[in-house]
Amino acid sequence: MDVARIEWAFVESFDSADRDPLTLEQIAIIDASSRLALQPHLQLIALDYPADDLVLALHNREKRQTSEAGMKHDEIPGEPVRLTKLRRRPTFLASHRVDFSVYYRRLQREEFLTLAAIRQGLPLVEALEAGFADSRIPESRRPRQIREWFANWAELGWICAPDIETLIRG
Repeated sequence: MDVARIEWAFVESFDSADRDPLTLEQIAIIDASSRLALQPHLQLIALDYPADDLVLALHNREKRQTSEAGMKHDEIPGEPVRLTKLRRRPTFLASHRVDFSVYYRRLQREEFLTLAAIRQGLPLVEALEAGFADSRIPESRRPRQIREWFANWAELGWICAPDIETLIRG
């Protein structure tokens, strides 16, 4: 199931819309009551296993096999792939698009939950509370963590203004 979730997120990330991200100046004036939105192409994926490693390994193998020069001599085309046994461990991913290429990024649980709450349209303070619910991150480290998240999200262009329909419904 996790592999299917990752593959579907790839499709959604590639095909979904791209909106103008907030600028650093706009992000700097966000306050606790601000409602934000995420890029439509940003997909949040909660996995039961770290299947992203498996998917990326399979994609890399597939790329190698498309070129005769890229094949290892001991690889036999059509030979079954030997899969490593995955241990159950909650894993959180973001799938997003940059210049018509899809990328995956692992997220901390708190970052994932915060982004999911933003996607639901919660005000920023509520999104952060949801993200840090039952968190083991000490209170003293949270402000620095949040600054790092926003710096990454801004660099990746993940944050945008909500559309008018969302504001009216919210």
